[in-house]
This record gives sequence, C-alpha cells and structure tokens, in this order.
Amino acid sequence: MEEAQTAQKVSALASIESWLSEARPDLPTPCYIYSPSAVVANYRGLKNALQTPLVMSLKACPCIELQARAAHIFRDGVEVCSIGELSRAVGLPGEIFLNTPAIDRNLMEAALSARVTIVLDNISQFRMLADLRTSYETKPVMIRLNTSAINQASKPLRQGKPADHFGFDFDGALSVLRSAACCGIEVRGIHVYRGSYSFGGNAVEAAKATSAVVQELERSRGARFETINLGGGFPDDWSVLDGVFRPYRAAARDYFSGGQVIHESGRALFSSAGYFAVSVVNTKVLNDRLYIVCDGGLPQNFLLAGTEAFVRRLSKAHFMPLGAQERLPLTAQATLVGPTCSPRDVIGFLPAGTSQPISGDVCVLPNCGAYNFAYSMPTFLSSAPARQFVLATG
Repeated sequence: MEEAQTAQKVSALASIESWLSEARPDLPTPCYIYSPSAVVANYRGLKNALQTPLVMSLKACPCIELQARAAHIFRDGVEVCSIGELSRAVGLPGEIFLNTPAIDRNLMEAALSARVTIVLDNISQFRMLADLRTSYETKPVMIRLNTSAINQASKPLRQGKPADHFGFDFDGALSVLRSAACCGIEVRGIHVYRGSYSFGGNAVEAAKATSAVVQELERSRGARFETINLGGGFPDDWSVLDGVFRPYRAAARDYFSGGQVIHESGRALFSSAGYFAVSVVNTKVLNDRLYIVCDGGLPQNFLLAGTEAFVRRLSKAHFMPLGAQERLPLTAQATLVGPTCSPRDVIGFLPAGTSQPISGDVCVLPNCGAYNFAYSMPTFLSSAPARQFVLATG
C-alpha cells in the first residue's frame, strides 16, 4: 500500500510542475492545488484495506470542483455536518449521513426532506425528530455513542483518552432506544468515532470493546442493529499501517458478524491529494540561518504552521525554481516563513543541496488537502483567501 501511495505522490507532483510551468507568470499564489486521481487512489486503497463500505467526510475538503471530479467514487455515501454541506452533497451519489450535535429545526427539516440518514447526537434531537415524524417520512436513524461508552469496556482504551462531548453515554443510548421503540422511530444502527488519528495499534481492542457495548445494547432492545459505523481516525499516512489493517479486518469481521460494518474518512482521502503553493518574496540571513519569506502562510494555511501541535514537524517543500539558470546549492537547511508578524508562521523547509531560492520561485508543500483550506483564517491582516485549483489530470 505504501509504495502505491508514494508513486501517486510522484505522479501528482509531476503534474503540478507541468501545470505550474504553463501557469506562470500569472500564478496567483498562495494557492491550493488538488489531484482528483490521488483522491480516487486513496479511496480505493483505504476501502480495500478495510474491506467494508467507506463513507466520505465532506468537511475535510470543501473544494466543490474536486468533489465533482471524484464524485463517482463516493458511492458508499457522504457525511455532512451543516446545511451548507447538505446542499453540496445532495448531488453526490450514495447515501447522505447528517452527523452534528447542532441540528436545529431548519436543518432537521431539510435533512428529512432530502431523505438523509440522521445520526442522533443527543436527546433534544430525538425529541425534535419525534415531533416532526408525522409531517415527514422518516428514514431509520443511527445513534452516536460517546467514546466513554466504548472506553469503559476496555481498560487499555481508558488510559490517557480525553473526554469529548459527542453522542450518548451508555445509559443515554439505552434510554433513547427505548423511547424510539415506544414512538415508532426505527433505529438502524450505531455510530462510533474515537477522534482524529485514533486508528492505530489499539484498533483491534477498540473493535472488541465496541462489539461488547453493541451486543449489550442489542440484548436490551431485543434486536440486532443493521449497521455499525466504526468511524475512522485514519492518519494522513494510513498506507504505512498494513500491519494494523490485517488483524483489524479479521476482528471487525468476527466481532460484528451480525450487521454491516462501515467506516468513514476525510483526512486519509484528501490530505495527500492536496498541495499548498507559495511564491518566494525574499530571503534573509539571521544568526547564520537562511529564512525564505513567502507570500502565503498562517492566514491561508493555519494547520501547516502547526500552531496547535505539541511537537512541530515542518514539511519538506518541493522546490520549483523560476527559470533555468544555474545557482549554487544551499549549504544548510533553509526555513520557509509566512508573511505575518507571528513567530509561529513557519510553514516548511528546503533541505541542504536545494538550489538557492530567489524572488519568484515557487515552493510546493505536500499533504495539504484535508482541513488546511477550511481551518484557515484569511481575514487576518485582511488577507485574501488562497485560490483553489484542480488538476485536469494527475
């Protein structure tokens, strides 16, 4: 799996370099560049690794053109979290799942009208649905379980796992299942999500603990669930986890033999399919270190600056020089910085041996396809949002 993903990145970078050579000198950096074929390859690879249906999480990458070019692959469904995302997803193939703790009456009615599968997060949503069920034809719903319900079933999972505010605890899930049975609302299944980057060495233990909780809920209501959504939490470099996927597939198959298991992902599908391109404004030497000042940074790509990371891991940039003139190589690593006054506006590096950069050169940073555009704050310094471009091929 890892070799295939590496080859895809090489192909995408070659396509980007070709596109940039044609786009200059009018390239409006900073900008994002996306590869639809990389999204398709990631989807197929991850789905094959899981051997289950795979739902796409729309919030990871809101680029409409990219979604349209890759739409044919998302036949297992799409997860949305707002009325804006719902309006975008209506034209995509596959089932739509609405999953957010903030469903108001307007969003609930829109979801019911669009025949969306609602993932209930709290008792207020259930009561709203119960009030509206006589006015709309309701599809079977899903119940979201809080991670505490799963962690309580496994001592290893309880250690060091922070609490979150999503879904029902175990007693709340029991209560809403009873209420649903009383008023005729069909519950199709259970949704579990343990958080970003949660898929790893404890994946089998998490499946086992989830199975124990699901079976207890099934015994209580006297019926099996049709669908179990085990969430995702897959990292950007999911393809290196082949040793985790093999036992996890077997565990998911054995522990949930009575219902259909599905997964969802956004980051693993889009991250490696997106690149952030910036132009060099100038360079400076400070305390014997070379800094490359770029026209984009923290305002357009907040995640890349790593302001929320405990340990910062700067990205190695792919260097695309302006012109073909020969230059001396860098004798030491150079640091890429953005245009703001924040000392945290550090976005990447060029390694020693790279040609010395000059004004107008372009640096392309990888793994910027998931959440990077959406999480940014372009109003800082009255900056303009980064443009988004989608490769026709590559």
